[in-house]
Amino acid sequence: MSGISIFGNQINLLSRSMDIRSKIHDTITSNIANINTPNYKCKNMDFQKEFNKYLENGHESLDLTVTNKRHFKISGKESDNSQEDIGGCENIVVGNDKNNVDIDKEMAKLSKNQLLYNVDSQILVKELKILKDVITQGGR
Repeated sequence: MSGISIFGNQINLLSRSMDIRSKIHDTITSNIANINTPNYKCKNMDFQKEFNKYLENGHESLDLTVTNKRHFKISGKESDNSQEDIGGCENIVVGNDKNNVDIDKEMAKLSKNQLLYNVDSQILVKELKILKDVITQGGR
């Protein structure tokens, strides 16, 4: 019965999501830290690509049913590369020093990423509380 977890895959998926969000946070804060570095090109990490790679590599499976055409789909394989996909930001030059970090965009991305990390964290805490309740009440 390999591959079966008493925790289900929801906890593993939430954990991986938080890991990716943490790496995105590091990428964004690196961009912000280099705002005054001449010729620095900002970097960007795509959450959906990284999460899809995780799923495509057979780590977890999602049994999702699309019930509305506006629902997100996890589509076919995009890449065989298991490394993080850290691409560049838009090809715009913000400063005279050829640095393309836009502080407003980076701060907005940082705020959004932090919010989504917090949501994952809250859901994970609830999942673990449910598991704890099942364990503690199961012996009664």
